[in-house]
Amino acid sequence: MRVFILAGEASGDVLGGHVLAALKAKYGQDLVVAGLGGSHMADQGLQSLFPMSDVAVMGIVEVLRRYRFLMGRIAELKQAITEFAPDVLLMIDAQGLSYRLGKHFIDAPFKKVQLVAPTVWAWKPERAAKAASYLDHLACLFPFEPPYFETEGLAATFVGHPAINLVPPQDPKEPKDHKEPKDHKAEKGQQVQKAARAALGLAEGETWAAILPGSRGSEVKQLFPIFRRVLDQAVACGAIHGALIPVADTVGGQVRAWAATLPCPVRLLETRTDKANLPAANLALAASGTVSLELSVQGIPSLLAYRFNPLSYAYIRPRLKAEFMGLTNLLGQSEIQKEFKLNERRESELAQAFCTLARTPALQAQVRAAQYGALETLEIKDGLSFGARVAALI
Repeated sequence: MRVFILAGEASGDVLGGHVLAALKAKYGQDLVVAGLGGSHMADQGLQSLFPMSDVAVMGIVEVLRRYRFLMGRIAELKQAITEFAPDVLLMIDAQGLSYRLGKHFIDAPFKKVQLVAPTVWAWKPERAAKAASYLDHLACLFPFEPPYFETEGLAATFVGHPAINLVPPQDPKEPKDHKEPKDHKAEKGQQVQKAARAALGLAEGETWAAILPGSRGSEVKQLFPIFRRVLDQAVACGAIHGALIPVADTVGGQVRAWAATLPCPVRLLETRTDKANLPAANLALAASGTVSLELSVQGIPSLLAYRFNPLSYAYIRPRLKAEFMGLTNLLGQSEIQKEFKLNERRESELAQAFCTLARTPALQAQVRAAQYGALETLEIKDGLSFGARVAALI
């Protein structure tokens, strides 16, 4: 089995790592892979064609600024796929990149599968028909997505999300109809947090905030100054003691330089082991995206913020269909994690909400419980792993 697999950003690399592990288990020595990815896929033996960060660009203006370079990288991918002659082309998220490659290979003899559906429920619903024109199968992370594509004649399967495995499980000794599963998960979550804080050496009683400004260079550039000012106010009013900052491979240099300027103690989480201790945080401030779901499953009550380039937002805003951008909020159909569209709302509102959440343990517990509740829609009880479900489509 020859599989060309590609991911264009950090979240896709995590998903790709799960899928490659499952493909190796399924095909063994008969599996030959090539493609584009980051450290998680490298751990499973993938030698990336070039650094994944080269194509990790978000926003219309940002893409235009790097257009010539991006087109060069896409041309390299097209050539590599042609020469590799795969049985399956597996594209993970990176919707713009996936669309260009899928359209280019629309008549190719190999099977074309995409993992992570275009967010047609949020904007540009016409993308469902476009995806159906060049894909053979779509693997969806959320249960409400398949119908959008099935109506266009595209086979679409809900495969769940690997992050759900991080939710503290129910004790097997308890009956399945236990009346307070959320309370049980909260208790387990507290145990996880205590162990994580011990591993990082955080003092009892100190409030530490996880700060996640994104995994794309353009994204973190937009949010760095805003998050810095929020932290300035939180430290000044005594709401937090320090910041835990996971470092994505794609923006490592930017994040390290920015972290050195912050007004509080900082712990950079760079290794896989350190990142697993993120639940040590009492709360989080994050760029909206996949990370909102990951924070939920780790039991970290969170606030979401995002700010687009003004020109990009002027184009995007009238086309937005969804009420929320955060995935946890979409699953729960309510604003569980407060969202701050900073093209529209004042930065001072975000700072105030952050300080309030940091100072109010009861509010943290309320948000955490609601996050766990929203995650229940992602559970698939078939005994298979996320990677195995995707591998079955290949």
